[in-house]
Amino acid sequence: MGYNIQVLCFMFLVSMEASVLATGTTPGIQDIFLGRCLAYQELLKPYPQTEVNCKTLWSTFNTSFAGKEPCSLTTKDYSDFIEMSLTSIPEDKAMFWSGTYRVAHDYSESGKRFITLEDTLLGYIMNGLTWCGQKAPPGINYQSCPPYNGCPETASTAFWGKASSQFASQAKGTVIILLDGSNPARPAYSTESYFAKFELPSLSPTEVKMVDVYVVHDINKPYRETCENGTLPTLQQAIKDHGIDYRCQDNPQSILHLLCVDSPGSVLCRMMKRFHRNNITIFG
Repeated sequence: MGYNIQVLCFMFLVSMEASVLATGTTPGIQDIFLGRCLAYQELLKPYPQTEVNCKTLWSTFNTSFAGKEPCSLTTKDYSDFIEMSLTSIPEDKAMFWSGTYRVAHDYSESGKRFITLEDTLLGYIMNGLTWCGQKAPPGINYQSCPPYNGCPETASTAFWGKASSQFASQAKGTVIILLDGSNPARPAYSTESYFAKFELPSLSPTEVKMVDVYVVHDINKPYRETCENGTLPTLQQAIKDHGIDYRCQDNPQSILHLLCVDSPGSVLCRMMKRFHRNNITIFG
C-alpha cells in the first residue's frame, strides 16, 4: 500500500515526494493518543482483537522516540510499540491503497467491511499525528520536526515502513489493493510506493492466496491506466514473482457505487442506475 506523508513523524496521507515546512510534535499528543486508544477499544471495535492497556502503550511509544534525535531512528526503535498495538487481521479482510485514500476508507467502512492499516488500533491512533524527539528536556520537540526529506530514508520511513510491513505480514487469504488510474501526476503503481517497498515483500505466499487489484478512475476523467496497460503489468509481474496469484478489475461495480454518490448526475452514473433498476450488471 503507498502512503502520503509530509513530515518525519508524519501524516499518513500526502505524497511522499511532497516537501513542506517542518512543524513540531502535535500539541497534546499524549492526550490525543490515550483518547484515541480508549475510544477505539471501547466504542469502535471494528473486529475482534487483543485488548491493550493504553497507558502502557503510550509509555512504549514514548520510549521509542523521546530523547532521541529524529534522524537517528530506525525500525528497531519502533518494533516493540508496533508489535504491541498491531494484532492479527481476519482472513480475506486486509486492504491496501495508493492514491485512493478517500474511496479506500469509504469502501473499508472503518474496518467493518475491510481493514486498512488506518483501521487498526495502531493506524487509528497515529494517523495524522506528528512527533519527534530531542536530547534536551523534555525529550519531545514541540517546535520543529524535520521534513520528510530532511532525514535519511531509514529514519523517514522508520515508523510507517515498519507498521506497513507488520500489517501486511498479518494478512491472510485474499487481499485487496485500490489504485488510482486517473492521476496524471503519479503512476497507479510505483516501485517506490509503500506497497512495493514494504507491504508486498511482507505478504506471506503461504498465507495470502490472491491479490485483487481494483483500478479506480475518477468519474468524468480520462482512464490514464487500466488493468491492461501503464504500470499494472509491472505490478502483476511483481505479485506473481512473489508467489501469489493476481486478479485485476477496472472500476468494480461496488467502487462505482461509491464514486457515484458524489457524481450522481454523470452520464456513467445515470447509466449504471438505469441498468441497475433493470437488474442488469454492466460493470465489474
